[in-house]
Amino acid sequence: MHSGGHPDAGPWFRLLDRDRRLLSLLAEHKVFTTDQIAALEFTSIRRAQDRLAKLREMGMLFAFRESLYGGGTSQTRHALGYLGARLIAAQRAERPPTPAAHALMLERLACSPTLEHRLGINGFFAALAAHRNPARYPDTAALEGLTQWWSERKCADQFWTSVVPDRDPQIRPDGYGCWEHDRHTVRFFLEYDTGTETLSTVAAKLADYQGFPTDSFGILLFSLHSSRRETGLRTAR
Repeated sequence: MHSGGHPDAGPWFRLLDRDRRLLSLLAEHKVFTTDQIAALEFTSIRRAQDRLAKLREMGMLFAFRESLYGGGTSQTRHALGYLGARLIAAQRAERPPTPAAHALMLERLACSPTLEHRLGINGFFAALAAHRNPARYPDTAALEGLTQWWSERKCADQFWTSVVPDRDPQIRPDGYGCWEHDRHTVRFFLEYDTGTETLSTVAAKLADYQGFPTDSFGILLFSLHSSRRETGLRTAR
């Protein structure tokens, strides 16, 4: 990106608005599958695949897949490439990561035991955000659909410190969103359950939220991986 000590911002101006939105989303939410990106910004999976391949060639994205037991691979996952990370840092007037630091972050992301959980959370919100996909619904009102989407990290910054600074953390939401439609607004905390925690652990989160001023911030929404799990949670309460 630098030549002879002179910065080269050219790659930023070769990006479409859609590309820039995607880089910003990846900076916040870390990783998306091809299907999730297609739901957010494209009219088809094929169009998404073609553009994502171009962004990888430009160094904007990093892609990886997981080998599956019995053969085959998972769907491609996409994260910020090093050039993409540098451009986002420049846009935000932040210090960019070093190449080594960014490579380590990508390794940790790809090998993270919570990767599927993160992808599940992002898939939940991407399905909601798809209702405002500008490629499919260019005439959607500005204040319709999912108008706010916070990552787990942003939730931690907002709700663990600024809201109850003199108390231990009371809640650890997986995400926070706002859905607006026809002058109605629903703000919600998301707890995305994959079935790995015991039902008693999941039920205990209800008490944590009851001790938090949720009335000021929104409702609590559980996303459970099966109807059986939902039945068990209702019984465990």
